[in-house]
Amino acid sequence: MFDTPDTILTRQQNIFWSAFIFMLFVPFAISVFSPLPFALFVPVTGVGFFIAHKLFFKSWPCLATPFPGLAQLIAVLIALMLVSSLWSVAPHASFQRALKVGSLIAASFTLLGVAQHCPAEIWRKYNLLIPFAAFLVGGITCFDIYTGMHIYNTFNHVPPDILRPDFLNKNSSVFVMSLPVALYLAWKSRSVLFFGMLIFLTLAMFLLTYSQACQLSILVILLGGFGCLSFLEKLTMRTAFLGLSFLLMMLPWIAPTLFDLLAAKLGSDDKGLMAAASVSLRLENWDFLSRRILENPLNGFGIDSTRYMKFDTEQLYFHNDSIMHPHNMVLQVWIEFGVLGVAWTLAFFGYFYALLSKLSPRSRRLSFLTFCAIMVFLLVSWSMWSSWLIAFSMYLAALCVLAAKTSSAPSNS
Repeated sequence: MFDTPDTILTRQQNIFWSAFIFMLFVPFAISVFSPLPFALFVPVTGVGFFIAHKLFFKSWPCLATPFPGLAQLIAVLIALMLVSSLWSVAPHASFQRALKVGSLIAASFTLLGVAQHCPAEIWRKYNLLIPFAAFLVGGITCFDIYTGMHIYNTFNHVPPDILRPDFLNKNSSVFVMSLPVALYLAWKSRSVLFFGMLIFLTLAMFLLTYSQACQLSILVILLGGFGCLSFLEKLTMRTAFLGLSFLLMMLPWIAPTLFDLLAAKLGSDDKGLMAAASVSLRLENWDFLSRRILENPLNGFGIDSTRYMKFDTEQLYFHNDSIMHPHNMVLQVWIEFGVLGVAWTLAFFGYFYALLSKLSPRSRRLSFLTFCAIMVFLLVSWSMWSSWLIAFSMYLAALCVLAAKTSSAPSNS
């Protein structure tokens, strides 16, 4: 799919697409205070402008990719979530969760189609709004961590005895995951000021954040960026996707061994980096999940089932008897959907890798780095069904589609 050359736009088109870009800026800017509104703004913006496009321009915005079948692949995932409630350990709760998550994914997916139809000349007028929003999020978050979280406490009124810097981890993660697209847009717009400030904030965030996932993601972005040099690009991408595929297939067998070998050693240092990252706690979670996965590896225990499953092993580092968030996408896929979920995920990895190979070099590298940044958080943080995280991932995908329009020359998006 290629952008068309610049054309003379009507007043109606200018108003429509300017409003669309403004609605993209709003949730990013207000994520300074909380990223949770992404779960509302992204699907509402996607569906609202999807319908409005039909009313204004008499056509539905459809997502065109080098390969057909992306919408069908997403539909299969939603169907799998719904069907998994039939064998879930908590059928009613799983069905409700599947409806909520499936609706969110479908509604947010429409944003990609709308973004692809946005005229390049309109986007280029406003594309610096995205680096500016990233600067706001990163700058205010770093300032708030450094000065004792006064801004956060003004809006949340948390008692001083429980106020902790890790409450800003979600804000930090929004900045880090948006870095590839924000840096790309600042560079393509020849805004040395924004580009330099974002680089400075990246260093500040790395030093100040209490989120080890953010630090790891920054390192992965830097490593992936270096790997995307022309002579290493194919090797880097193949290594990343092969590594993810290997983890996907083997982690339930690897995690218990890692727990047995490393948890006690890493947990003995109360002040070390690994203790700060709660590595022993994570390893114990993953050990429990892996052992339950092997009890029913074919179809798992249903979507969001870990909330309703109890620990049946000694709790050495994690002192609750259930797991709210698996903190690992791979094990979550296994325990919720079993081999069925693994097959879908492998199909998605294959589809996305093939899709990247058909994009122009700049679009391919940007999409790959954004994917890597998101994957770090999916592998070590929260649940992959966190509403704001799903919506934000779709939001970043839409920004990658729009970023391909930044160059004055037609580009593959």
